[in-house]
Amino acid sequence: MDNKIEHFIEAHFVGLFGLLMFLFYLIVNLLPKFVQRLAKYDLPLIDAIFIVLGTGLVIYDFIPKQVDYIASRFRYRLIQVTDRLTPKSTLLIIFALTAIGFYLRFNNLGDKAFSFDEAITSYAAIGLLEHGTPVLPSGVGYNRAFLNSYLIALSFKTFGISEFSARFVSVIFGTLSIPLVYLMGKELGKRTGLIAALIITFSAFEIFFAQEARMYAQFQFFYLLTAYLFYISLKKDNSKLFLLSVVPFIFAWYSHVLSLCFIPVAAACILLYKRREFLKNKYFIYAILGITGLAFVYMMVTGKTPLDYMPHLTGVPVRLQHTCLHYVFADVLSTLFILVSISSTISIILWKFEIYRDRTYLYFTLNFFIPFIFLSLYPWTRNRYAFFIFPFLVILASHAIDFYALRNGLNYVCEKVLSKLKLSGELLTNMKNVIIIILILLLFIQVSSDIYLNSQENFANKLGTHDDWKKAGGFVKEHLDEDDKVATTAPLIALYYVGRVDYRICQYDCGNYTSSDGAAVDWYTGVIILDNYDLFMQKVRTEKGWLIADQYRLGYHFPDPKVRDYIRNNMTYYPEGSDETIEVYSWGNVCSRR
Repeated sequence: MDNKIEHFIEAHFVGLFGLLMFLFYLIVNLLPKFVQRLAKYDLPLIDAIFIVLGTGLVIYDFIPKQVDYIASRFRYRLIQVTDRLTPKSTLLIIFALTAIGFYLRFNNLGDKAFSFDEAITSYAAIGLLEHGTPVLPSGVGYNRAFLNSYLIALSFKTFGISEFSARFVSVIFGTLSIPLVYLMGKELGKRTGLIAALIITFSAFEIFFAQEARMYAQFQFFYLLTAYLFYISLKKDNSKLFLLSVVPFIFAWYSHVLSLCFIPVAAACILLYKRREFLKNKYFIYAILGITGLAFVYMMVTGKTPLDYMPHLTGVPVRLQHTCLHYVFADVLSTLFILVSISSTISIILWKFEIYRDRTYLYFTLNFFIPFIFLSLYPWTRNRYAFFIFPFLVILASHAIDFYALRNGLNYVCEKVLSKLKLSGELLTNMKNVIIIILILLLFIQVSSDIYLNSQENFANKLGTHDDWKKAGGFVKEHLDEDDKVATTAPLIALYYVGRVDYRICQYDCGNYTSSDGAAVDWYTGVIILDNYDLFMQKVRTEKGWLIADQYRLGYHFPDPKVRDYIRNNMTYYPEGSDETIEVYSWGNVCSRR
């Protein structure tokens, strides 16, 4: 290569890398025009990352060299301050982050109406209080996430039945995850633990599920606790701690069946770390035999195998059948994932050149990527199924920031790797600066996007519906006569806010069973499902009543346009009970008392 060209590339390596980001931006946006299958993916955050990184790296090419000195002094001061933190001051920081995290998760906890899934869990908890078993209003038992239903039942018994008390359990576990993430991250360094705890505290993804009356925050906590105790047992070669880790694993199992993902993680770590020691340990042998025996007994009693717990996607539209990989790139997780992918790639190179082999880092890598690969092999309808491994992503990203950007570990890495590749020192410096800038910008994008999303009232709708059933149900309840019928697209939520429900409007993917007289019956409430136009019109012509319909289910669960057209053209619409998500109508001679 010509010396002038080579010198230009080395001198402007950072800026050229920024131009490459703009090229990627153009490719990502132009590809859907030529490859139609890619048109269904909306990746605004990926666009933002390319633009921010590209602009930042191009600008860096023209920044005076004094910036390097200022940046190095800032890193030195930050490292000096964090290294001097005493155990007491570190504890105060974690306590402050936990208190802030609790406030963010507790704030406005009871304001939003129940979502469909929250109503299921809440009625299972009510069933525990009233009947001693998690039975739904239909009489059908709901045994999924039994521990979560039981804890919510305790919250109902203590605080009364409400949205607040149903979600309070998730708030507790979501808050406890903050110090637990610090303890886990601290195994890679105190600064890594502090950065991870900071990200978890303000993460919009974490806050959303910590404010939902479902099992996901609880499951995440017990899964993390299992992984932490298991790691400490490996580190200290303590068989009692190993057996103790089984306790939170059982709690995780009774929270969500994806707890099974930890079994291949544990097996991989034992094979890598302690294969000979564990095979000689009688407690380990007893535990393996016991767990295997219990698994076979469970499968024999229930007639289920692990494959039976895979999600059933019959009738689910293709646009919702995505792997975990899609949700990582389509949602707010993409920045951390890219950061971890970069640092993991570097770690593989270091491992290859026998420069840096950290088994602790490898443990967290296995904890993230083994479940992630499993979740990426099969389509899942929601990103919530990957929620339990999100803290491992955060810890790995925090370690990348600490080791490569703050501690300037790239100096040592680049010198060793690039010297073997016989590249020049100037290119080494530029490459190091590129990686450091990328890491810091990605972290900045992640934290900034979380702060922004937490300030947006409509963020919840990006992860799960929180339509205003409270307003619509209260309006209908106020105007309901004794002989009025109540029809709805979500009977369990309507039952909670109206007090009664008679029909479900649903034609597709209804979750129903057939009664003794051959009628389609809602699985959750036991009410009749109006699943065709003729049956719907029969009830409308012979009865009077109210209809509460959310726009999503009315369009998705009832694709026959005749029903929707009749509702909107022939029923009486009530704007005072409706909003942009919920529509309230009446039919027949109802007394609206307007």
